[in-house]
Amino acid sequence: MAPSGNGPAGPPRAATPGGRAGPQRAATPGGRAGPRRAATPGGRAGPPALVPALGLGLDLVEVARIERAARRWGDGFLARVFTSGEVEDAGAGPDRFERLAARFCAKEAVFKALGRGRPAVGWLDVEIVKTPEGRPEVVLRGRALQAARDLGVAAVVVSLTHTRRLAAAQALCLAERSGPGCWAAPGGRS
Repeated sequence: MAPSGNGPAGPPRAATPGGRAGPQRAATPGGRAGPRRAATPGGRAGPPALVPALGLGLDLVEVARIERAARRWGDGFLARVFTSGEVEDAGAGPDRFERLAARFCAKEAVFKALGRGRPAVGWLDVEIVKTPEGRPEVVLRGRALQAARDLGVAAVVVSLTHTRRLAAAQALCLAERSGPGCWAAPGGRS
């Protein structure tokens, strides 16, 4: 969907046949993706348009919980919860389980932001990928993508953090754009 800290990034994205979705963000005049800004009478960009949130999710997990599950159930656990890309992105270094725990939290936060829990949405229906700049981005598939479309979600932004002990993530579902500089919830509500 959209990287952390950026504004709406287009409609919910489905994965490509290779498993990853390509960037679909609008670029700012400086070439970087960012919040859409309305032009002022002088031609300069004004403040970003306000975007109503359709859902907010937050999750926190102890890194040791994810590490215990991975050690106990091995590759079966990893394959049920994470895409191969997420496992690859986590790497094999000493902070591997911190990275996996952050992605686990991000998935849970997206479920909550969509107002859907497990098993209504599958673990693999939500993928957390990194942009070339290293920012997290959400890719929705299957039931998660359908739930986002049903709610009128235009973008999901996510933020992840972790320490050696804890991982946390926050997800925000943003409404579809209804007109220039104007955002409205489904059905024309604003």
